[in-house]
Amino acid sequence: MGLTDLFGDEGDRDEAMRRAFEEYKTEMTQYLSDFEGRFGDIISMVESDRDVDIAAFTQGFQSAIDNYQEGVIDQLAAGFGEARGLMEQGFDQTLQDIERSSEAASLRSLAQGALSGVSGTAFGQAQTEAIRSEGDRERRRADESFRREMSNLALSEAGALAEAEGNMTNLMVQSTTGESDLRRSYTSSIAGLQSTLAQTMLGGGQSIADAGYQTGMGRAQNIGSGFNLGSVLVGAGVSALTGGIAGGVGASMMGGGFGEGFSATLMGGGGDYFKSLTGGDS
Repeated sequence: MGLTDLFGDEGDRDEAMRRAFEEYKTEMTQYLSDFEGRFGDIISMVESDRDVDIAAFTQGFQSAIDNYQEGVIDQLAAGFGEARGLMEQGFDQTLQDIERSSEAASLRSLAQGALSGVSGTAFGQAQTEAIRSEGDRERRRADESFRREMSNLALSEAGALAEAEGNMTNLMVQSTTGESDLRRSYTSSIAGLQSTLAQTMLGGGQSIADAGYQTGMGRAQNIGSGFNLGSVLVGAGVSALTGGIAGGVGASMMGGGFGEGFSATLMGGGGDYFKSLTGGDS
C-alpha cells in the first residue's frame, strides 16, 4: 500500500471496472452478432420471396399474353380467313348461277326465235345478243359486289386485328410496368432492412466505444483516489487541531493564564493528534 492507495482497494476498484466493461463488451458483441445473423436471414428471406414473386408475376402475365395470342388474335385471324373463303365460294357459285341463267335465257330465245321464224333475222339475233349482254352485266355487278364485300371484310379484319394487337401491347406494357414496380418495391424494402441493420450495428459499436471511454475515464480517475481521500482527512484533522488551539487560547485569556492554556492545549490533545497523523513523537 502506497501513499496514493490509502485504503488498499484502488486495484480492486480498477479490476471491477475493467471486468464490468469486458462483460458488457462480450455480451453486446454477442448480441450484435446474433442480431446481424437473424437480420441477415430476414433479408435473405425477403430476397428469396422477391425472386419467387417476380418469377410468378412474369409467368402469369406471359401466360395471359400467350392465351390472348392463341385465343383471340389467332382465332380472329382464322375467323376472317374462313369468312374470305366462304365469300369466295359464294362468289364462284354466283358466277355459275349467272352463267347458267344467261345460257338458259339465250337458249330459250333461240328456241322461241326458231319457232316464230325470227331466229335468222336481225331482230332475233339482237334479242339473243341482248340476253347475253345482260348476263355479262350481271357478272360484272356480282364481281363489283364481291370486291366491295371483300374490301369491307379486309377493313374489318384490319380493325379487329389492330385492336387485338393493341390489347396485346397493353398486356405487355402492364407486365413490364408491374414487374418494374414489384422489383422497385422489394428493392426499397430490402434497402430499408439493410439500413436498419447498418444503423443498429453502428449504434451497438458506438455503445461499446462509449462504454469503453467511460470505463477508461473511471479507471483514470480511480488512480490516486485513496491519496485524495487521505488529504481530505488530514485537512479535517488540521481543522480540528486549529479549533483546539483556539479554544485553549480563549480559556487562558478568560482565566488570565495565556501561556499555560496554550501549552496545555498544544502538548495535550493537539500534540497527540499530530503524533497520530505523522506516526512519530512530538
